[in-house]
Amino acid sequence: MVQGSMLVVILIAAIVLMVVLISAFKFHPFLSLFAVALLMGLAVGMAPADVLNTMLNLNTAYKAQTMATLVEGAVGVLVVYGLSIYML
Repeated sequence: MVQGSMLVVILIAAIVLMVVLISAFKFHPFLSLFAVALLMGLAVGMAPADVLNTMLNLNTAYKAQTMATLVEGAVGVLVVYGLSIYML
């Protein structure tokens, strides 16, 4: 895992990348945020499965959550993704 000033550099690069994707390439803001979050998680040294679990709120550390709660989190991301594609 990355720590200290390198983490700040990665954060600033992620913000710049998101602004460039949205303003210069006219990338949809939700998709830009999703892609940059995925890339930033990988850049700081998280495993790809951990990045996706964190983004979709499917973290296995919370074993007390019910399956319905896990499905609601994943469905919520899919609904927002579908709406953002529809709005293009």
